[in-house]
Amino acid sequence: MDRSRSIELLNKGVADELQAVQLYMYWHSHLADQGLGPLSLLFKRIAIMEIGHVEAKVIDEKGHYDEFDQQLENIKRFGLSYLALQSFGAGDAPAP
Repeated sequence: MDRSRSIELLNKGVADELQAVQLYMYWHSHLADQGLGPLSLLFKRIAIMEIGHVEAKVIDEKGHYDEFDQQLENIKRFGLSYLALQSFGAGDAPAP
């Protein structure tokens, strides 16, 4: 692979990571405004990890997928009760 193609792919990877940071921070703010603090903090924590990906050029998308999948499972399993607990801080987001 030539140098220009490598640079093009690297720039695309960085652009994708920065887009992810923007989306995660949007949802962090939106969920915080809705009173869903622990879920909001999960998005903030992942946004910060994505910033690290841009700096270190490492990808941990599988781990992020697993975290979101677990949250979705909790919502499906417990329904609105799970989201209600979020607003009271009972369902704190897990630490990395």
